[in-house]
Amino acid sequence: MKTLIVCEKPSAAQRVARALDEENLPRKLESQGVPYFECHTKQGQLIVCSALGHLYGVDSKGRSSRRSYPIWDYHWAAKHLFDRASTRLARWVRVIGSLAANADRYINACVSPDTEILTNRGNVPIAELEGTWPERRVVTLSEASAIPTEHHVIRYHRLEPRLYGSSCVEMKTLSGRRIRATADHKFWSQRGWLRLEKLGPGDKVAVYSAPRLDFLHAKHEALVTIEDVWATLNSFRSKQSRHPHSRYRYDSHEYHEACNLRSEKLSYPEIALRMGLSVRTVRRWLGEGKQPYTVSNPAIEKLRDLGLAPLFLDDEKILPIARLLGATFADGCLSQSSARWYSVCFVVACERSGGADEVARDLEKLGFRGSRHVVTRTGRINGRSFIQQTEQVRCASLAL
Repeated sequence: MKTLIVCEKPSAAQRVARALDEENLPRKLESQGVPYFECHTKQGQLIVCSALGHLYGVDSKGRSSRRSYPIWDYHWAAKHLFDRASTRLARWVRVIGSLAANADRYINACVSPDTEILTNRGNVPIAELEGTWPERRVVTLSEASAIPTEHHVIRYHRLEPRLYGSSCVEMKTLSGRRIRATADHKFWSQRGWLRLEKLGPGDKVAVYSAPRLDFLHAKHEALVTIEDVWATLNSFRSKQSRHPHSRYRYDSHEYHEACNLRSEKLSYPEIALRMGLSVRTVRRWLGEGKQPYTVSNPAIEKLRDLGLAPLFLDDEKILPIARLLGATFADGCLSQSSARWYSVCFVVACERSGGADEVARDLEKLGFRGSRHVVTRTGRINGRSFIQQTEQVRCASLAL
């Protein structure tokens, strides 16, 4: 049986051929100046060739002058047919076509995106490898010895089986494990390596021995207490964050005097100016009904009103808090200013793809309001300038 493997470039083809050959000494051949490799394995002969970048591209149907109105009608075509700079790719297309004509099979085994695989970072869905696969190692069964071994990921492909004429099959074991894969995906069984389409009821296949963990129900235990909030407030630089009323010493006489001035139809700023108080203090006394020495800390009061202090493990608000923490560590920050009473500002910068909507929605679930701003930045890398637009979500709140 002869199998053809096509790699992206010649250097990759050489590494793949060396890894697959039994003696790690593949035979290098050439046809029309295009190199390819011949490997010998127990399963038969392998031919490893390479492309030279993109062999095909999108070309417009028909030809017209540049002055005519463009019509966007395209089709896939060999790149050397419409790009003069890619004329040498014609030899690669001809050689790959001749090698494919003599091949018996090609390998295109895939699994569904939600399939969990074992990596050096634990069990993760295979879809999470997209974009991070060069940094990962996966545990697989060696085809020669069926022993679990760790390998570096050399390629990640996301395919649509319907476009390639492949059929998908779901396999279920007696223990309740399920996997959806293409029919040509191989599994280790008592009869050796078999394609999924060759397996039937009663066949035994190898699975990882790690058991599936049961769902853990959260207990009604305090995660954040009032004492924890006080400890956090005392760690801030701003004195007003720690003791918001420490610079004032009020008495009942001042409170009643402010009430009398309010009955005379004076505004909050006018009362504050006449009595030498802050507008915020007058507003809390007269607008919110707070009397002197009844406020421990406004941040703690707000957390209590929102049901966030104390906070318990089984509270449904844990999830939006966790998502906001993730957004903060991913592309956000907590800024602190000793000049303002609200000394902490929550800032998250998101690409304009819906991330800002999720952050604002989680803030509203917790009872906070944030402002949104579109920020345009310009930069330069290696002499090339670029413009990037991001959407920022800001929320200045000591309680948050």
